[in-house]
Amino acid sequence: MKFYSELKLPSSLDILRKVGTLIESTIACLLENQERIAFHMNLVVTEALSNAIKHGGKKEIWIKFWLTKRVIKVE
Repeated sequence: MKFYSELKLPSSLDILRKVGTLIESTIACLLENQERIAFHMNLVVTEALSNAIKHGGKKEIWIKFWLTKRVIKVE
């Protein structure tokens, strides 16, 4: 199983919860019994996005998300 997604998002703190929930629910759906990892990835992604929005000074933010049975990668 492999999953890849790219998201182009507005640089706004209003999107944090939605994106974190999207990442969490995608991981929980595709990887069995990994709810704890899904929850922590939600925290990691929302924190990284928050920093990018507050300190990046860009109008848009790109997120690339890879998921396999053994690897979760977010850029």
